[in-house]
Amino acid sequence: MPTFDENMKEVFDLPDPEVIEAEEVKDIALFRADDPTDKQANEDYHEARKTMRTVIDFGLEAMDELNAVAKQSQAPRAFEVQAQLVKSVSEASARLLEVHQKLKDLRKNDEPARTVPDKVNNVMFVGSTADLQKMLREKMDQDVNE
Repeated sequence: MPTFDENMKEVFDLPDPEVIEAEEVKDIALFRADDPTDKQANEDYHEARKTMRTVIDFGLEAMDELNAVAKQSQAPRAFEVQAQLVKSVSEASARLLEVHQKLKDLRKNDEPARTVPDKVNNVMFVGSTADLQKMLREKMDQDVNE
């Protein structure tokens, strides 16, 4: 008994599907490639992010091991060191987010400013006529009160 897909293929006279090989995704350039300073900034960003991720991952592993040591020894110094490590890892995570925010700000500064159009044509209202009348009444009341 033919399957649903086979029936649809026969009814619509569809060709056999092509298998497309996935391409490897490469690092996305975050800055303009034609500017050497931007290329360096792009490489520095990736390197800084990689380093921060490594530090955070290493800190998390160390926290697990230190937690076991602190529980086993019940020494106050072990718990103090553990608390300092937790603080350091959370600060590194915050710095990683700051790097992303700074990158976002840099990109925003490079984008051209968007302007608001002077005139808008072909505006469409989606809603009922009652909604439109209510909106117009509210707008008229606002204009009268101002």
